[in-house]
Amino acid sequence: MGARDELESLIRNHESVETIMNFVEQNPGICEQKHEQGCLPLHTALYAHSSFPVLEYLVSVYPEALVIKAYRDAMTPLHFACYYGYSFDSRTFRLLTTHEAVRSKDTKGKLPLHE
Repeated sequence: MGARDELESLIRNHESVETIMNFVEQNPGICEQKHEQGCLPLHTALYAHSSFPVLEYLVSVYPEALVIKAYRDAMTPLHFACYYGYSFDSRTFRLLTTHEAVRSKDTKGKLPLHE
């Protein structure tokens, strides 16, 4: 299992933000690596309904992730959050919504808030 897969496992298993931080610090650049479907760790965290501190940390490490689309369906992290029913509060919404992310269409022509 590679480092990217290990990070995905930590995220999916809802490890603490401290555990994730330690792992990321030991593996520089890991938050920029996509898995085979083109998802970044931020996509995975939203799919797994991770806590706000985990999301906030992942965005702080790689803010460009907010507008990067997964290969499958060209979905941004905001698309993932809406599509997979992430429970939004105002902090999460502010964290994920950038001008570009809100206006980004997936392969079906849908905006994130249409999901």
